[in-house]
Amino acid sequence: MIKRLPIIEMSDTLSNQIAAGEIIHRPSSILKEIIENSIDAYADSIDIYLEHGGKNRIIVKDNGYGIEKNELYLAIKKHSTNKIYKIEDLETISSMGFRGEALASINTIADIIIITRTQSDENSWKFDVKNNILKATHGFIGTTIEIKNIFHNIPARRKFLKSDNNELRNCLDIFEKIVLSFNDISFSLYHNKNLLYKYKKNIKEQRIKEILGGEFIQYSINIDHKSEFLNISGKIINPSFLDSIISKQYIYINNRFIKNRIISQAIQNAYKDVIYSKNKPSYIIFIEINSKYLDINVHPSKQEVHFYDSNHVYNIVKTCIETFLNKLNNIKNNKILYSNIKNDCNQFIPLLSQEETYNDKNHHLKNINIEKSIQNNLLEDNVSKYNLGTAIAQIHGIYILSQNQTGIILVDIHAAHERIIYEKMKIDFDNKKITQQNLLIPIIVNIPNKFLLVLEEHIQYINSIGFDIRIIGYNKLSILSIPSIIQNQDINKLMIEILSELYKLDNSYSFKEKIYKILANIACHNSLRANRKLNIEEMNNILRQMELTNKANQCNHGRPTWLYFSLKDIDKLFFRGK
Repeated sequence: MIKRLPIIEMSDTLSNQIAAGEIIHRPSSILKEIIENSIDAYADSIDIYLEHGGKNRIIVKDNGYGIEKNELYLAIKKHSTNKIYKIEDLETISSMGFRGEALASINTIADIIIITRTQSDENSWKFDVKNNILKATHGFIGTTIEIKNIFHNIPARRKFLKSDNNELRNCLDIFEKIVLSFNDISFSLYHNKNLLYKYKKNIKEQRIKEILGGEFIQYSINIDHKSEFLNISGKIINPSFLDSIISKQYIYINNRFIKNRIISQAIQNAYKDVIYSKNKPSYIIFIEINSKYLDINVHPSKQEVHFYDSNHVYNIVKTCIETFLNKLNNIKNNKILYSNIKNDCNQFIPLLSQEETYNDKNHHLKNINIEKSIQNNLLEDNVSKYNLGTAIAQIHGIYILSQNQTGIILVDIHAAHERIIYEKMKIDFDNKKITQQNLLIPIIVNIPNKFLLVLEEHIQYINSIGFDIRIIGYNKLSILSIPSIIQNQDINKLMIEILSELYKLDNSYSFKEKIYKILANIACHNSLRANRKLNIEEMNNILRQMELTNKANQCNHGRPTWLYFSLKDIDKLFFRGK
């Protein structure tokens, strides 16, 4: 028989150690809490010293306003703070810390020594918390906190710590996230007495460059949005250079690094039709919002927030990112035609998808189709007029070869035409100008059972873009009308693909986003396919439409529509001028 155990009240030691586990997971957790305290003390210089990845010792020195002598004993008690005084203060939190748990939690799992001095003190005060000794000492204005013997009294927790290098990486990750946001503070970090990082006060752009690198600055664009509800600033990656750097994603709310699904999804969806769906765009986003519109008191780590109007935040962030991406992707407005590949001769050869792989071993000579009627002087007259230049050939029935004043351009015909159609359909939908063609004989489509609920939920979306669909049975539908743009397409296959796409979408997508998903599918089916022969006039027409089309640098699926090779790059391949 199993013996029932009685309910008892936990000892203070046990309950404190359990509570500490919510805040202090490893040395990096301690480092985060102590640095945040230094920031809240208005320090403009913070020095950090780590030993063995922070497992043996962590020292944080700052030049903030210090701690009063008579408050030192109180500072290590649970829920003691100078950040908030009444419950209403939780609605207007502006400090990094506020829960009053950090030092108390650290004290339950490590030894703490505090050396501090305020402007009114004649000397510093050293408080050995473990031995409960407080005495006068020498020191500068500010606070130094030394933490050692981490998890010494909880062997089970200490054995789960990783190697020195792993714990150091965790500490550096926390350090980097904080340093990025507070460019008006100088930071240094030492490990085992060796200086690893030193950052002087600087403008935000320079601080970002120092940490994320020059390539991130080079391949990103600035964003800036101001409204009564919130302000957004930062940098987002140019989609054309997505593969040039390692994905880096940082979101800050009122200078605090946070993780938030709403904002992350808004950014990802803003990029959704200019990058591959599985790719993650790099960005660093700073959002300023009145504290009364969010709840930071969600988790002890303070890295999660809840917004009182998350839909409004989502829409503002998504619209902001889309606006700046749209400006970037207008080819006609770009004065300088940039190269969206690196200067690497191996990248000169365009990669083919599986569908476009050639079987003919001699295709590199045989399939180049050049219009002989185009004279060199005609090309020279038109080359200077357009960013995408003038077409001179169609290669393998897949690419347009054109030249402008500074080099040559390869255009993926299908990808470019797909974007042109997609953007036109979006404009027509927004202006309610999508035309419809009635079918003489309705098309009956059998749909998988799992798509029936999807169809019932989204039939209004599908019918709003030129279809006239009726459900006529448990897994059957009748199509009476289709959008006029659809020509010679397998309607059965198209409808199944549309329903399949809608089936994958979650509730975070708005009405318009779902419509655009359907339009993207239709555009893909109705764009020019490989091996469709074009004459020079048709090719130039595509180039001119690209220059007038929004987001024409990428197709609807995020693939590049064109690549540029400068004459200087080509000369290098042939060692000209050497």
